Amino acid sequence: MYKENIKISMVRSPCYRYTFQPTKLKELVASKIEGNKILNLFAGKTILHPLEVRVDCDATMPNIHYKMKVEDFLKINKETWNTIIYDPPWNARKAREKYAGRYIGVFTKLKNNIVEILKLNGIIISAGYEIDNFGKGRGMELERVIVVNPSGDIKPFFITVERKVNNVFF
Repeated sequence: MYKENIKISMVRSPCYRYTFQPTKLKELVASKIEGNKILNLFAGKTILHPLEVRVDCDATMPNIHYKMKVEDFLKINKETWNTIIYDPPWNARKAREKYAGRYIGVFTKLKNNIVEILKLNGIIISAGYEIDNFGKGRGMELERVIVVNPSGDIKPFFITVERKVNNVFF
């Protein structure tokens, strides 16, 4: 069962190749970041916070700290994080556009590994077509849903904030 006080809002913003490229979305997501240990997985071009550690397999992206696949970063990472930004390609088309046709791995395993490096009470900010990205089974609780309406024929997508409320996987 979900908590009853989930905050839901809507914003209109055009759809770009890099999700947080529009100033409105960049500022919105940046305002949700908590703590000083910030990890941006699949970072792309948009820098959301001056303290973020950026991971992307595309070496042409700016200010990337780890130029590697997220799966490889998770194998070497020894830190825990207050905020993790999770914005992988949402479908095969986005993977082809952003990563030159290279697929980025099995999302279920990635999500399990990502939750393990999130501090208790930390948050994951996700973007995509799913609302409950990480879910209660991974000890997460949904706090906020932002519906992004790009208008026209493009489907709305979601930015969600989930909080780690326990370290137990169900």
